[in-house]
Amino acid sequence: MTLLNSFAQCAPLGRGEDETLSRWSAPPALLLAAVLAAWAFLGCGQQQGSPASAAPEDLETEETLGEAAPRRVLAVTDSAGREVEVSVPVERAVVLTGRAAEVIRAIGYDESPTGAIKASNGLDLTELKDLDLVGQDDNQIMMQWAMEAFSNPEVVTNSIRYINNHNMFSNAFLNDFRRFNITLLRELNLMPLVSRALNPQTDGAAIQRGNTYTYKTEHYLMATAQNHNPGEFSDQQYVFHATLHPLVTVFHQHPGSALGEGALSGSPGYWVGYGRFPHSVQEGSVNLTIYVLPERKGFMEEKIYDFTHAYFPTHLFDSYDIEGNYAFGRKGKTYVALIARNDLHFAQDDGDPSNTSTYDLIQEGQQVFWVTEVSSEEEDGSYEEFVERIKDSPVRFDEGSLTLYYHSNDELTLTYKGDFKVNGEAMELQYSRMDSPYALVEREPETIEIQFDGHRLHLDFYNMERTM
Repeated sequence: MTLLNSFAQCAPLGRGEDETLSRWSAPPALLLAAVLAAWAFLGCGQQQGSPASAAPEDLETEETLGEAAPRRVLAVTDSAGREVEVSVPVERAVVLTGRAAEVIRAIGYDESPTGAIKASNGLDLTELKDLDLVGQDDNQIMMQWAMEAFSNPEVVTNSIRYINNHNMFSNAFLNDFRRFNITLLRELNLMPLVSRALNPQTDGAAIQRGNTYTYKTEHYLMATAQNHNPGEFSDQQYVFHATLHPLVTVFHQHPGSALGEGALSGSPGYWVGYGRFPHSVQEGSVNLTIYVLPERKGFMEEKIYDFTHAYFPTHLFDSYDIEGNYAFGRKGKTYVALIARNDLHFAQDDGDPSNTSTYDLIQEGQQVFWVTEVSSEEEDGSYEEFVERIKDSPVRFDEGSLTLYYHSNDELTLTYKGDFKVNGEAMELQYSRMDSPYALVEREPETIEIQFDGHRLHLDFYNMERTM
C-alpha cells in the first residue's frame, strides 16, 4: 500500500460492538520508519562493519519478547459508555535491535511538534513509459501490476498482450479482459481509445503518485494527499484524515457502495475508498475539500450516491455539538470542527429515529464542501472559545466556479480542479521525495540520508550500501 492506502486504516471497524474503536493511523514518521527499516534490515545492502543481513538472534519478535515487549496503556470508552484501559504493543510487528535501528526508533518515538511534513510517494501512470516501465519484461509488468494498473489507457494494451502471451484468461480476476482480446484492437493499438471512451471503474484501483502534506503537533495530526485525482474513480485510497487521539480519528468520504456485511465488505465501499475522489487540500491545521458527484454512473459502476458522510465518533468525544452545517468535537485538550455546505444529520437504520448512528454524519448533495479545522487548548483557549472563533470565520462557496473560500488564521481559496491559494498565492503541490525535519530528499534519489537526535542512517541504493 502507498501512503494513500494507509489512510484506509482510519476506517471504522463496523457497526458491531467494536465500532467504538477507530484505527490509529501512524504518523508519517512511523510510516517513513517502516519503509526505511524494511530496506535497512531485510538484507538489502551491507552495513559498514557488519554482515550483509541481520542474524536471527539480532531480531526480537513479539513472540520471543512476550510480556517484556514495550506497551502503552490507553483509556478507551466501550460501547456501553464505560471507560476501560487497554494495553497496546508500542512496536506491533517486530522490535529491532542494533545500531541501524536507532535513528528509526528515535523518529518513531518522536512526539515533539514537527509542523508540516511533505512527501511524494509513487509514480503517475504517465511517467511509466519514459522510465521504460511499460513492457513485457518481469520488472515492467511487476511495476505496472503492483500499482494495480490493468485497464488504464496508459497500460491496457500491455496488460492484454501479457495476459494473452501467458494464457492467463482463465484466471478469475483477469477473465473479463477476454472480451477485449481482439487482434485488430491490439495490433492497431486502439485499446487506449477504447479505455478512454469506456472509462471503467477499475481504472480507480491504480495506485498513483501521492503528494502528502502532514501537520503534526503534540496534540493532533492532520494529513492530506494534495489534489489527488479529483473527480476520478477510487478503490481503497483515502486522501484525508485528522487524528485527535490514538483512538479518535475524523475523516469524510463518498460511498462507493451500500454498507454490506461490515464496514470493510468491499472496495470502493460504504467506508472504504471513495465512489469519486474529491478535490482535497491542506494548509497547516485546515483542510478544504470539494466533492462534485456526477448525475450518471460510470461504466462498471454500481451506483452514484448523492451524499457524502463523515466518520465523527461522538461516543469517543468528551463533548460535541451539531448545529446546522457545523459539527464540533473535543477530546481532552484537542478540538475539531467540520463545516459543511448543507445541514448535517446522523444516519438512521431504515429511517428509524430510535436507531440513529453515533458516528455516521451525513451531508446530502452532489456539489458540496467540507472544511475541517483542528486545534487545541494551547492554541485557542477553551473549547467554547474555539467554537465561537470557527463560527466567526467567513466561509463561502461559489457554485458557478466551484470555488470555496475560508478565512481562518489564513485566507484559503480552493477552486475545484484548479488552484489552491493561501493568502492569494497559488501553492505548489508537487513535492520532493521527503521534506521533513528528519530528511530532505529530492525525487528519484540515488541516496537517502536520515538524521535525528544524534543518530544517522545513509542509504545508497545503487551501490547497495548503508552506513551510520
